[in-house]
Parts: sequence; structure tokens; C-alpha cells
Amino acid sequence: MQPPPGPPQPEPSRPAWHVGTIQEAAARLKTDPALGLASAEAALRLERHGRNELAPEEEEPWWKKAFESLTEPLVLLLIAVGVLYAIFGRIEDAITIFVVITAVAAVETVTEARAKSAIKSLGALASPEATVIRDGEPRTLPTGSLAPGDLVVLDAGSRVPADLRLVSTAALRVDESSLTGESVPVSKRADVAFPAETALGDRVNLAFTGTTVTAGQGRGIVVATGQDTELGRIATLARAAPDPKTPLQRDLKQLSVWLLWLAVGFSVLVPVLSVVIAGRPWRDALLEGLTLAFATIPEELPILITVVLGLGAYRLAREHAITKRLEAAETLGSVSVIGTDKTGTLTENRMRLADVYADGVRQPLAESAQSPELSTVIERVLTVG
Repeated sequence: MQPPPGPPQPEPSRPAWHVGTIQEAAARLKTDPALGLASAEAALRLERHGRNELAPEEEEPWWKKAFESLTEPLVLLLIAVGVLYAIFGRIEDAITIFVVITAVAAVETVTEARAKSAIKSLGALASPEATVIRDGEPRTLPTGSLAPGDLVVLDAGSRVPADLRLVSTAALRVDESSLTGESVPVSKRADVAFPAETALGDRVNLAFTGTTVTAGQGRGIVVATGQDTELGRIATLARAAPDPKTPLQRDLKQLSVWLLWLAVGFSVLVPVLSVVIAGRPWRDALLEGLTLAFATIPEELPILITVVLGLGAYRLAREHAITKRLEAAETLGSVSVIGTDKTGTLTENRMRLADVYADGVRQPLAESAQSPELSTVIERVLTVG
């Protein structure tokens, strides 16, 4: 018998590289902060820790995507219609319905496969490189070959290839808007240490992968690569989030439920009335009920929706925008307001009131809520958020 599941375990603590000094970080990573790693040691660490790349998203096989397109409510209704036509009606009508179903699945599957192929091609165009000190000599290497303990050289305009503990800086400024949302470049310093609870944006002795050097120069020891970086952690959380249903999918599901009940009502009520009141043979009455039920189902709707979404994705492609899923074109069309912060990064759609100032004086939130004027302002702020 399996034991009952316990409480959820907290996320494993991550190394606090901003806490210690440069010498302590170098000692933990067994590297030289001036000469970097030896080539042989770097190769061993690369084999142990893996390449400095985000784990690729698990690809969904085409047959699974085709199966998912067949589980849409209206398509399921069409399948039921086709089966019943094959049993009680004409086989030509059943074949026509199944051809429509196959066309719907094929259009959606091919469109999304082409989008994924285009995205892969874009990724292949970029082959980022980094300047690394190996065996005491500077070398230009692909960022994927970096290992923990490598000594990386940063210059203005370069992209930080991994999470680094800085060992030297000269007027180094880094744009971290892609990670923290701050629009102003952050001045970096290597000769400082911070408490463990220091916020991510305040750890100025670190440089994070994916950020960009805007000015100055610096050097840093690689402390995390791939999925172990801050960017990798965010990517893992983003992939774990389920895809919400689009407004069109929710409306189609509701429509399918109503049509299903209407079709069932016709297929049951009409035969019963025909047999009881008119005295007709039950087989003829059943065929009449099924005919009315089939007539209530708009079999053209799924193919029309797929074609319209496909045309929307095609128009976006002409404007150099790739639509990964057909539903994304519909979702984009439903957007009326986009709420972003000052850097343009999308947020969690949450707003928290931190302080209230009246006439330049900070007011406690508890007292502010009791003031009719200030409570109105607070309510408006939270409503906008």
C-alpha cells in the first residue's frame, strides 16, 4: 500500500553566489580568477554539466496534434454524425463528412508544423559566441561550450552567455530589462558582497545570461549554465504553465453542448411522437429523427473556422510574424488592451498598492482606507490594475 502523499516539497535552494567574495567563489568552483580553466578540465565539466543551452521543448508528434484536432467538440459531433450516417443513412454522405474531418485535421497539423519549422530555422541563424580565457589565453568559443568555472570577457554590445560572478569591472553597465523589467542599465561592481536575501535586481556583483552589456568592460566566472541559470528557471516555469483555452474554443464548446442536446432531443422526441401518434414504423421514425438531428449540426463550421484562422496566420506571416498555433491568431484578434510596464515586458496582471502619498506626506494604508477621498483614489488605482 502506498503511503499518503506528503506536503509539497519546496524548491531546492539555489547557490547564493552574490554572498561571498571573488576568492570564495573561485575556490568553490576550483578555478583561477585570472587564468580561467584548463582546456582538459573545461571538457570534463562540460561533459558533467551538459551544454550551456536551455533544454529543448519536447516536440509533439504530428499524429498527436492531429488527434487533438479531432477531439474538438464540433469535430466529435461530426464524427458521430458520420458514424450514424454510415449505419442508417447513405454511405456517400458518411464519406463526405469524414473527408471534411480529415481536411480540418490536415490543415491545422500542416500549418503548425510549418510554423515550428520556421521557428527552428530562425534559431539556427543565430550562433552566439563568447570570449573566454582558457589556459590563460583569450579564445572565441560558442556559448554552448561554456562550463562552470570558465572565465568570460564582457565588452560593450556583447550578450552575457551564462550566469557570472564578476571578478573585475570597468564602468560596466548591463541592460537587465529582459530579466528584471528595469529599463535603466545597471552599474555592476565586482568588489562587493550582499546578504543572501538580496533581491535579484540588486545583485550587482552578478551578470545574468540573456542580458546585454551596454557600456564598459568586465570579466566574470561562470557559476551556472543552461537550465541552472535564472533564465533557465524562468523557462522551466513558463513551460509548466498550461495553455488556457481561447475565447473561440470556449464559445465553440458551449455551442457544441447546446447542439448536442438539441440533436439528442430531435433523435428521441421525433421518433417517439411518430410511432405513438402517427403509428409509423419505428425504423422510418428513427431515420427521420436522425435526419433532423444531423440538420442541426453545422458540419461546415469546423472547416470554415480552420480556413479563417489559417488565413489570419498567413496574413501575419506576410507581416513577418510567425503564428505557432492557429488558436494564437484568434487570441490576438480578441486583444483590445495590452497592459505592460515601462520596459514593454508582459507582467502577471497583478498590481499591489505599496504606499499612498498626500501632499507629499506618506500615509499609512490603514488610515488611508478610512479617508473617503483617499479610499476613492485607492479603489480607482486597484481597478485600473
